[in-house]
Amino acid sequence: MERISIIVPIYKVEKFLDNCIDSIVNQTYKNLEIILVDDGSPDNCPFICEKWAKKDNRIKVIHKKNGGVASARNIGLKNVSGKYISFIDPDDFVNNLYIEKLYNNLIDNDADISIVSYQKINGTDIYNTKKRNNEENVKVLNSEEAISIMSSYSKFGVELWNKLFKRELFEKIEFPNVKIGEDWFIIYDIFVNAQKMVLSDYVGYYYRINKKGLSRNKTVSLDCINASKHALDLITVKYPNLRPNCVTIYINENLSVYNKMCIYHIQDKKLKEEIINIVSTHKKEINYGILNSKKKIQFTLFLKFRTIYNFLLKIYALLRRK
Repeated sequence: MERISIIVPIYKVEKFLDNCIDSIVNQTYKNLEIILVDDGSPDNCPFICEKWAKKDNRIKVIHKKNGGVASARNIGLKNVSGKYISFIDPDDFVNNLYIEKLYNNLIDNDADISIVSYQKINGTDIYNTKKRNNEENVKVLNSEEAISIMSSYSKFGVELWNKLFKRELFEKIEFPNVKIGEDWFIIYDIFVNAQKMVLSDYVGYYYRINKKGLSRNKTVSLDCINASKHALDLITVKYPNLRPNCVTIYINENLSVYNKMCIYHIQDKKLKEEIINIVSTHKKEINYGILNSKKKIQFTLFLKFRTIYNFLLKIYALLRRK
């Protein structure tokens, strides 16, 4: 059994951290290196990390000055010794077969990346991981096929969690210094460089919808727009037939920022005009086939009936305040 390194970037998650670490140390796959990166967390997270390190000698704790998730993951990558790498977010948790499933699928199919499905859970809800009947269907994909699925709003996901990677895929990769969307900036590059991926519908990862999480705050960030633009530029060169999918994702991220600005009354006329221009420029390339009904209506209203679109956003903002 090869050693697998698990990187957990940690910041202000004391409420969930014990649950996360407990789920990792109790994996059926035992040859693990568990790297807990305390990103200058001001709560009890540093003490929780040290408590677990005393219990399990597979745990390595790294304390650093706060610099964001990207910097924490970069530090983690510099300290791994395993042949394979997995990432787990500190407010999430995994079932006890998670790593074993990822590893066996990767080895059995001689793949570079192994992926399992995930289940969303709300806040502090306790989810019984044994309730679900995890019958497994496995698909083996090449790079183009995997990116096609990933850029079609599937549960494949651009996130790093729910995946196991060969370590060499990260040899020339470094996370950019961004607040959110750091996964996007590298995941397409990694998938392009991978030869074979294996995708399973086995539910092994539990993603907690944390309303206080960084990606859910009221601050407008262009990081996700820039990340989706990077993916678009890369795929346009490598797999031009997949460009419409990536254009659609790029436009969706622009609309997400536009929506947030309207809902939270963030004044930046220049940015709004820039977003309108981007969407208008690429509107003929949109692949409506990968959008659900709600997204199709949103895109259509924005492009053809923007006055109505803005009015609906105002109504939504008012309802949120009540």
